[in-house]
Amino acid sequence: MEQKRLHGFIWDYALSMTVYFAGTSTVIVKLTEYFDMPLALSNLAVGMPGTLMFLELLGGYAYRRTTSRRRYLQGFGIGWRICLPLMLFTALLPKSVGPWILFVLYAAMCTCYRMSMPAYNAWTVWAARDDESFYSKRDMAFMPLYTVALFASGILIEHFESGGTLRRGFWVMGLAELTVVACSLVFLLLRMAPPQEVPPQKAGFWQSVLQPLRDVAYRKVLWMNIVWNFSSAFVGTFSSVYQIRVLGISYFAVVLWATIGNIARCCFIPVFARFAAWFGWKMATLFSLGMLTTAYLLWATISPANMGIVFPLINLFSSIAWAAYGIGMFKYQIQYTQEETRSSYFSVSSALSGIAAAAGTFLCSGLVSLLERSFAMPPYRVVFLVGVMGALATLWLIWKTPHQERV
Repeated sequence: MEQKRLHGFIWDYALSMTVYFAGTSTVIVKLTEYFDMPLALSNLAVGMPGTLMFLELLGGYAYRRTTSRRRYLQGFGIGWRICLPLMLFTALLPKSVGPWILFVLYAAMCTCYRMSMPAYNAWTVWAARDDESFYSKRDMAFMPLYTVALFASGILIEHFESGGTLRRGFWVMGLAELTVVACSLVFLLLRMAPPQEVPPQKAGFWQSVLQPLRDVAYRKVLWMNIVWNFSSAFVGTFSSVYQIRVLGISYFAVVLWATIGNIARCCFIPVFARFAAWFGWKMATLFSLGMLTTAYLLWATISPANMGIVFPLINLFSSIAWAAYGIGMFKYQIQYTQEETRSSYFSVSSALSGIAAAAGTFLCSGLVSLLERSFAMPPYRVVFLVGVMGALATLWLIWKTPHQERV
């Protein structure tokens, strides 16, 4: 029975995260292009999931105070899952109204998502506490599903755009996302072990915030996440807009290489799991971040003349790196927290990361606007080089931070 319950966590994550990542990446960029939004504003929209990470601070506190953890998780979980596909239907609205409704739905989705994440992560860690291979198995289920969905969305958008009916393509994709969301809700509502119900904790809001900040060991993890999320705004967020709006790479080509990269990531998940078993998750995280830094550097060198070679390399390097980096950083957080305070620690980490991401996104958009006003041919590589420096700083912080068991 316990193993079946864990399967519920695996498939809820695989289905819901497929919709989340497919719906908050190149699809949003395509929607902002459809509504003729300025490049800087489009970058702000794409960066909203990171910008609103500070809401996880409230989410972690509310979860510790709630009298029903199950209702809390299900309520916010349903909220963000429903808002996400509804965003695609804004293409059916007049262009004078559609962008505003899109922003409202996107903000509502990001709010529900961020309010639920500390609780969802703590719930998952508690449920999978006796299964060391759970996170690798979860990624192995998620990546093939996400890869198929991403490739299918690319074909769909390309087909309707070439036929001059892109508007219809968005609502067809919206119907597909609603179907996947309905399947994920079956697992969320019926097939997952209920969270560990404990009496509401009476610790005040500021006590919940200050406790992780006073933890000397955990502060090292906080700095790692802060620096990484700040630097990611200058590459991870902006590159999604840059590849389509500036380089003019077709949506299908973006999706095709993302699909190939995801296949590579699927293949390397067990490789990195074995690498971590031999050398530890610290070395696996360092190695993967080194690959991500290389991909960031390649963004600074890409141009219309060489993008046929450099763009595939960027996708392969970054996709393979994420086979280990996401799990490695999450394990750092788990091993520097304790069960009873984990949700508040996670929420503080996400809140500070969100503030860093928001600052990075606004500074990145400001830098892009400045370059566009100052140069006829803006040197966008300056934006990517800021991200490279941040990635190198994160490498140094991880190198200086021990990876040790505290739970």
